[in-house]
Amino acid sequence: MTTQLTYNYSAAEITSRCRQIIQLVSNDMKMFAKFGVTEKELDTLKKKIIDYENFPEDKIFADKVSAKTKVKAEKEELLRTEIRNFLLHISIVIIGKQEMKKYFKSQKITGIPTTALIEFGEKVVTVSKKFKSKLLNVGMNENDFESLKNNIKQTKTAVKELEQVRAERVKNTAKRHELGKQLYEKLVKFSSLGKNIWKGKDEEQYKNYLLYAEYYQKVKDKREQYIKEKKEKEANNLKDKK
Repeated sequence: MTTQLTYNYSAAEITSRCRQIIQLVSNDMKMFAKFGVTEKELDTLKKKIIDYENFPEDKIFADKVSAKTKVKAEKEELLRTEIRNFLLHISIVIIGKQEMKKYFKSQKITGIPTTALIEFGEKVVTVSKKFKSKLLNVGMNENDFESLKNNIKQTKTAVKELEQVRAERVKNTAKRHELGKQLYEKLVKFSSLGKNIWKGKDEEQYKNYLLYAEYYQKVKDKREQYIKEKKEKEANNLKDKK
């Protein structure tokens, strides 16, 4: 199951803020020690920051998925071409649409799912085997039969490999998000303790422990209050002039 993110930090922001918090806590360690915080806990956080930064980026896995998707599409197209070739030759040796329908309910293979395309290819292999001698007399050869079977096999492999890299990407994303979540949880813990330590004692020290979101919200609130007061002042000035 993919770990859901509970924060809006970018990777660079969360590691940067964690390093800032580590420095702040180190400076205030005597006070933090009263709450059970130790140097070992900070060292563990430092290691997790490095692990997070060294963790493979999603782009690596996204590129793998893109490459395997392209291979799968190419194999599908080759398989379609071969199936169409066989259907054409089978229609020559099997006279009449009704006869063809006995073996193929539909000959439409454009846009069908890969699994359905593979199943259709396997059906063609079975039918062509039954009419092999006749097909060999209308321009087909042994290589055509082997090529069809190989393309079915290669398409199956392409599907499997694509599923594998997609699964790897999901797994990587979950692990990366979990690491990020662990960093954020420590960030919240030290931020909360720091604010409690300095609240009502030192405003600047208190601000140092604010989470970015809280800090920006306070700036936004302060700006909105300023605009509100400015508008009220301007409105009062207009009244006075009247």
